[in-house]
Amino acid sequence: TGHLDDVNIDSAILCNMVDFIRDHMPHNVNAILIMKDRKLVFEEYFPGYDYSYFGNKFHGDKIDWDRNTKHCMHSTTKSFTSTLIGMAIQKGYLGGVDDKMFDHLTNYNEYINEDNRDITIKHLLTMTGGFQWNQNELGLDNPGNDLIRFNRAPDPYAYILAKPVIHEPGTHFY
Repeated sequence: TGHLDDVNIDSAILCNMVDFIRDHMPHNVNAILIMKDRKLVFEEYFPGYDYSYFGNKFHGDKIDWDRNTKHCMHSTTKSFTSTLIGMAIQKGYLGGVDDKMFDHLTNYNEYINEDNRDITIKHLLTMTGGFQWNQNELGLDNPGNDLIRFNRAPDPYAYILAKPVIHEPGTHFY
């Protein structure tokens, strides 16, 4: 951790931002963390709502967020994953985004078939793997919704890898 003064960030601006957020409840801001020069220099949490598939505006129970509260990340995870993949390529752990996914999912070789063997890391990062997926067409209260089934699966990787490929990888975003 560090201090705002040490990294030349004006604390008055951040205080005004925090006041603005607190004065404009309800909102969907749960936390703000700022890293600068590899140090956490700002950390603030706000009361709000837990995520619920079935709540109005996806709001679940009211919650006071803090650093120990589990948080539903959804699409935010894609940004972090892409960054981590870039770091892994830079450090030589991965050859590149054109590597085949099964080159790195060796515990899942039983799922390799003619339709999915050429899916690459790039396809996964851009959500163009071509897998059959039904998330927007069925309501979140429908047990056939793939998002619900994925989140309830004992092995989410296996759940996705067992899905049929219905589009040529790289051609359809879903």
